[in-house]
Amino acid sequence: MTNNVTDIWAVIKNPTSGFRSKNKDWQTIVARMKDYGIEYILYETEFAGHAIELTRKILGEGYRRLLVVGGDGTLNEVVNGIMTSQICNSIDVTLALLPHGTGNDWGRYWGMKRGETDIAKIINNGRIVVVDICMLSFGANGKSYSRYFINGIGFGLDAKVCLITNKLKDIFGGHHWLYTFALLFSVFTHKVRKCTISDCNGKTEKMSLFSASIGNACYSGGGLKQTDGIPTDGLLFGTFIKRLTFTNIVKGFSALFSGKLWEAPFCEVFITDKLHIETERSLLMETDGVMVDAREITRQTGKEINEYDIKLMPSRIRMLIP
Repeated sequence: MTNNVTDIWAVIKNPTSGFRSKNKDWQTIVARMKDYGIEYILYETEFAGHAIELTRKILGEGYRRLLVVGGDGTLNEVVNGIMTSQICNSIDVTLALLPHGTGNDWGRYWGMKRGETDIAKIINNGRIVVVDICMLSFGANGKSYSRYFINGIGFGLDAKVCLITNKLKDIFGGHHWLYTFALLFSVFTHKVRKCTISDCNGKTEKMSLFSASIGNACYSGGGLKQTDGIPTDGLLFGTFIKRLTFTNIVKGFSALFSGKLWEAPFCEVFITDKLHIETERSLLMETDGVMVDAREITRQTGKEINEYDIKLMPSRIRMLIP
């Protein structure tokens, strides 16, 4: 560990994210960084979760400027590394992204294209925005579990579709249409889950939940707009879909692809900075496309996890955007 803070960029690259042209894109990025005189040191991830470890190591070595070359999942790991590091305050870190993943929903919010290689547009000509960060937490057998996220969290159908999409990526590579395919594959067979949702403002709803998407930003699933979240307003935007009839499933697709899903009559909306969720059984969840499976803990312990908390922490990380 060092106390010397450097202005050099630490690049965290996921060599397996994205699509077939990723190696060519990386060479273009390297050439442009050289052309613009941008000093950097490269770190490559080697396995799932590795970017969390790398980020803590990088911060310990004095780097405070982090460039992520990868998708939403890699970005999520870097955010978790920043938020769980004991080295510095998260607000001392400047984070930049070149979106090269499957969904690229965080980058899309800021108008960034998938496969972006124009590093100067971000590092030399970009602007700083201080963004909110969110945290999922739950407990089991006296242990606390938590996961930070920057873009959004989903459960119910949303998490099931994400799980299938991740499996399809291993076969077909990273393509944005995989989420839509997985959605069509799952929507007619998914079962509801009884739950109670409450916020810090006193609103409580009991429902048979079909799917939920809680956004810090607004996009998920490769560009689908399930919420109307704004990552600088200090609020979560939660869209909770109740039990659907066949007719409402058809209407739901129309509302989803029109970008106004939360206005549908079978949706309940929560706009708040804290949510508490109670369920009968453990949940499968996804945070920025990274799976969090409380059911696995139940299989290990034999006990259902019935309560989950989601909270927003305002103005936590400096984000460099175009």
